[in-house]
Amino acid sequence: SSQAALGWSADAGLVREDALCAPSTAYGRSKRDAERALLDAAGPMRVVILRPPTVYGPGERRNFLALARPAATGLFPVPGRGDNRMSFCHLDNLVDAAVFALRAPGARGVLHVADAHPVTLREAVDTIAHAAGRRPIPVPFPLPVTRLAARACERLLRSPPLSRARLHTLTSDCALDVGALARLGFRWPVRFEG
Repeated sequence: SSQAALGWSADAGLVREDALCAPSTAYGRSKRDAERALLDAAGPMRVVILRPPTVYGPGERRNFLALARPAATGLFPVPGRGDNRMSFCHLDNLVDAAVFALRAPGARGVLHVADAHPVTLREAVDTIAHAAGRRPIPVPFPLPVTRLAARACERLLRSPPLSRARLHTLTSDCALDVGALARLGFRWPVRFEG
């Protein structure tokens, strides 16, 4: 599944698996509907649904790169204060969690799979810039200005680098609580810093 099944509530904080799903996109609604269908049809069968956020690592060519490319230059436009928490998931953490969930008899229902600790937008930008050998220079942009820029990009560009939906995910304080996975005994092979 995906964190999109939850939706990105502006100030949700650390979100558990049993939180109300309120997806704001067709993609998110399709994930939520698939989760419900699987759980409803499960009967006595053990069903585990993994719900990751944005995945990064070898071969990732889409969502995370939209954040990583500008951050790797060192200069990154930070909408708002950049202190909102967000979750990411390294591909190795996702693969290991999938294998773990298959083998762990206590694993059932929805499990959030993300890196062990959420990071703020500013921490994410700093980490990416350092990994690229750059000194991070975040460029703060007031949210109202950034919202206008996102709206203009959507109207003027066929493939906008900034949209209102992307801005919402970049500025929402909405991170996944991975406590249930930890209580089952999962150990993360990769930290966000490397």
